[in-house]
Amino acid sequence: MKIRNLLVLACVLFTTFSVSGQTEKRNFLTYDFGGAITSGGGITASGLDLSLGYTTYINNSRIFFNPNIIVGAFAADGGFDLRPNYYNTLSVRAQFGYDLLQYKGFSLDLQAGLVVGTARGMIGTGGEFNSTASERIKEWNYGAVAASALKFSIPESRFSIRVVPMSVHIGPNYYLELHSLVGIAVSL
Repeated sequence: MKIRNLLVLACVLFTTFSVSGQTEKRNFLTYDFGGAITSGGGITASGLDLSLGYTTYINNSRIFFNPNIIVGAFAADGGFDLRPNYYNTLSVRAQFGYDLLQYKGFSLDLQAGLVVGTARGMIGTGGEFNSTASERIKEWNYGAVAASALKFSIPESRFSIRVVPMSVHIGPNYYLELHSLVGIAVSL
């Protein structure tokens, strides 16, 4: 419930900020959905991600700033050496990017930045051999982000299609997340 309220508040703040400060169509709201693999703190799982972000170009250049929020739901059935686990993540990323290649309605960019996030859930949810107790997951992660993205602008439209083939989060305590996302960017 608290996460949903936080996301609604973030949507309102990002929308208000972007509309009030725009002078050109160099500002975008981004909505992405995709899959991810995460590892850290003794847990490894795969799941789905939903991302909401804001992109603004700096001084009519190819450099842009892209803060975003990612919510993820992860699960792993265990296997021979891992206990089953189910958990949710909430991460905030702040990235700077550079449009490496631009041609008509197509662009390829590279991004780098920082990420801070939390994971909450359970390890050992029943059905394991030789185990009777579950453990709660409650951890904070932080680290660096590196990503690349492709953007295809739709002619005569405010919408663009975004493809993020790989976004990597890496940090201390074996924190690693790999994301692949597809979404839209809406010009403001």
